[in-house]
Amino acid sequence: MGAISNLGVMSDAQEISADDTPSTDTIDLAQATPQIGVGKPVFLCIRTAVAPTQAGDTLSIEVQQADDDGAGAPDSGDWGVVFMPLVGVNGAEVSAADARLATAGEWIWRCPLPYELVKRHIRLMYRNTTSTGVFTIDAYLSDRPPSDFDKQVWVSDVGNP
Repeated sequence: MGAISNLGVMSDAQEISADDTPSTDTIDLAQATPQIGVGKPVFLCIRTAVAPTQAGDTLSIEVQQADDDGAGAPDSGDWGVVFMPLVGVNGAEVSAADARLATAGEWIWRCPLPYELVKRHIRLMYRNTTSTGVFTIDAYLSDRPPSDFDKQVWVSDVGNP
């Protein structure tokens, strides 16, 4: 992830061990860019930093949003679920047997944010309900979809004079 393409980090090698763990950081969409979502999509990028220590670990991730409390901070009692990207049609979570969670560096999710984000602050809620194992997650917003080879670009989005 490049410095220019990174719009905001929600979790930087955040340890997930409890039942419900909110992302370390929240993103203030009004501060990030006042017209977020206009023109080109913003990508939510989540990957495993350290694989689970228990074979029975599972993970689901919710995108949550909240209004402003009047002083620029999120209203702590107003976090509502917007999108649950990792919950399947039968309510299945990503398990430690899934390569996305079992392998450090694998992408768990990398898709545009949903259009339903209409409040000022967003965060992720991690839910590990089946085990007491520990693993870590990286999550951030990006202005382009990251690739598996996110070190060198073939074509730059910076124009020439």
